[in-house]
Formats: sequence, C-alpha cells, structure tokens
Amino acid sequence: MVLAPKMPSNKYSLADLEELVEEVRLCHEHGMICVQPYRFIRKAALLIQKYCEKGLEKQKFANARESKFALSNEFGNLVDFYVDNIGEYLSLSASTLPSRRGSIRSFLAQLEQQGVKRIEDITRTAINECITQCAKKYSPGSRGWLDNIRQFLWFLYEAGITEENFRYAMPDMPPKKRVVRHGFSESEVAGMLEAVDRESWNGKRDYAFLMIASRTGLRGIDIVNLRLASIDWYANEIRISQSKTGNALSLPLEPAVGNAIADYILNSRPKSSSEYIFVKHYDPSEHYSTKISYSIVRKYMVIAGIYDKDKPYRGMHSFRRSFGKSLLESSVPIDMINELLGHADINSSRPYLAIDENGLRNCALSLNLSETEGIHNAI
Repeated sequence: MVLAPKMPSNKYSLADLEELVEEVRLCHEHGMICVQPYRFIRKAALLIQKYCEKGLEKQKFANARESKFALSNEFGNLVDFYVDNIGEYLSLSASTLPSRRGSIRSFLAQLEQQGVKRIEDITRTAINECITQCAKKYSPGSRGWLDNIRQFLWFLYEAGITEENFRYAMPDMPPKKRVVRHGFSESEVAGMLEAVDRESWNGKRDYAFLMIASRTGLRGIDIVNLRLASIDWYANEIRISQSKTGNALSLPLEPAVGNAIADYILNSRPKSSSEYIFVKHYDPSEHYSTKISYSIVRKYMVIAGIYDKDKPYRGMHSFRRSFGKSLLESSVPIDMINELLGHADINSSRPYLAIDENGLRNCALSLNLSETEGIHNAI
C-alpha cells in the first residue's frame, strides 16, 4: 500500500511545499506513481510560490514549454539570469533565445528530478546522468540541444557562478553530415517569375516577393519584415537590420526590383497604417509571417513544373543559394559575398563553395602524370 504524501497546512509555507514536492519525487523514483502526478504537483507548487511572491494581479502564465519544465525558484532565476546576460558574452539574436531557454529548462528540470536542487550540488556525474536520460527524448535534435547546454555551462563558469567549467563534462558529437542543397538555376527562376499573374493583386505581391528573393538573396524572414522605411528610393538601396544576426545590412536596389516593389505598393497593397511593406490583404493591420514565403515559392515551383517531391527540399532559402552561387561564378571575392549575404561569420559563406561546380573543376588536378609533374616542378 502506497501512503499519500503529507499535505501542507492551510497556511502557506515554502518549506512545506518543497517537502511535498520532494516526497512526490521520491514516490516517482521508487515506481509508486508515474511521472505525470509529480509534474502536476511541481507546477502547482511553483505557481503557488509565484502568487505569494507577486500577488494575484497581472500574473503572467508560463507558456506550454515552460510549464512542462517547471523549475524551483533558484533554477528558474538562473535561467532568467542567463537569458538577460548572455548578450555580454555572445552576439545572439532575440529569436534564438526562446529555444535556448527551453533546452536549458529541460536540462535543469532533469537535474531536479535527480535530486540536484542547488547550483552547488551540480557535479560531472549528475550532468552525465542527466544527458543520458535526456538523450532518449531529444535524439533527433540532440546536437543542437547539447550545444545549448554546453554553452550554458560555459556561461556559468565565465560568470563566476560555478567554480568548475562543466562544459567539458558534456559528450562530444560526431561530425555533422553536410548536405549540399542546390539553389534554383537561372532558367528555373525565370520560369517561376513568368508564371506569376502580374495583373492580379496577389500576383503583384508574389512577383515583388520573388524579385527581392532572387535578386538580393535576403532571407524570407527579412523580406516579410521589410518596412517602407527600409527602401531608400533616392540612394537606390535596401537597408535593414537582419532578424537572424541583428547586424545592419545595405544592399543595392536594382531597377527591376524597385519597380516590382513600387507596383505592389501603388497598385496592390491595401490601405494600411502599418510600417511594413507586405501586409495581409484581408487584415491590413498585420504583416505576413514567414509562412507566406514558403507557400509562394511552393506555388510557383508547381506552376513552373519544377517541383519534385523526390528531390532534396528547395524553398525560399534556395534563392539565397542561387544568389551566392551567381556571385561566386562571377569571381566575386568570398569576403564580398560574405558582406552581401549579411553573414556574421565568413565561415558561413563556405558552403556556397561546394555548389560552384565550374570552380571546383578548375581546382581539380589532372590525372596525367606529366602535367602533375609539371605542377610540382613549378612549385
């Protein structure tokens, strides 16, 4: 017979709550109950604690992912401290922080299930056990999850929170298999642009979208986030702050691209006070999300007859690949390509070298022995 844990009194006590959660955790570890009741009790205890600290008014409920990995007050504050201060150590965009927060919360929640409740109690053994348990849940995306945890442990050491750099307790991953994803050929891009009905309102929008993507190499998220102020019509430039890196980027505005944007704004864009260029036709107060970019590309790939589900996936980013490849084939230096693509690190432009087939052919050594000897003699 399993005895129910002792319930706290009707007066709030943090010690009683922690004792209750600990007793339920032990019941779970000994197989007396499944994990779900333990999670419910832990979430309820955390919510009661927040109510007592901040009151009932304007309580912000955690999202589904955070409520799933409810943490003790100490570990919860540690996650918040990391998110607020990691910018001093690394250049991270705001869009990457939610996924990192989720990874760290799952890691710390697993540590708590193992009985580690304080920062001082974290050990290499506890980390190894935690990684072993979590690897079963995150096997498809374990590389990214492990990288987030490794960086978090490094941050704790750099910030002086832990005396030992526990990042070295993390297991190494095998080298990632690189998949070379080709972009669109010139004929394929031309076919997609020709397939657009430029007389319809959505056709004008789609044509402007495709022209920007094919002639500038901008990411889909940066296109949907283009603002009216992003276009300098006098200087013929597109100026944005990249969503991925946060870095400023200035690109030349080709006449054909500018004409497509102007045609959409003047003849298709609904009346709206929004600062964004691309706004929803049926709700002009809102601008599009990145989902529209994938649907546009897919639509015109099908119309142009170049969509093949059996081939490697091609989407909005394929225009970026094509743009980088065309620059490379035009003998544009890699540092200039890096600048035009808005990469924060020059190594981010290296994958584009793999799709320059003609350039790779010129780098190949001949199998003719006499020619090879001539090269060695010249060296």
